[in-house]
Amino acid sequence: MSSARKRAAIQKANNEAEFLRHKLRTAEVIGNMWKATATLAAQRGDALYAAIQTHQAETRYAEVSNTLALADKALYEALKVGAGDTVPMGPNV
Repeated sequence: MSSARKRAAIQKANNEAEFLRHKLRTAEVIGNMWKATATLAAQRGDALYAAIQTHQAETRYAEVSNTLALADKALYEALKVGAGDTVPMGPNV
C-alpha cells in the first residue's frame, strides 16, 4: 500500500472516530436531559401524591367531624324532647 493510500485510510478512520465521538456526546446529552426530566416528573408526582393524601385525610376528618356533629345534634334533640316536651298519656291525662 502506498503512503498516500495509508494516509487516506488513516484520515478516513480518524473522521469515522470523530463522527462516532460526536454521536456519543449527543447521546450522553440527550440521556442526561431524559434523566433530568424523569427526576423532575418523579418529584412532581411525589408532591401530587402527598397533596392527594393530605386532601383525603382532611376530607375524612371533615366527614367524621360532620357525622359527630350530627350525632351530637340528634342526641341533644332526643334529650330535649325527653326533658318535658312530651305529651302526657294514659291515666295521667
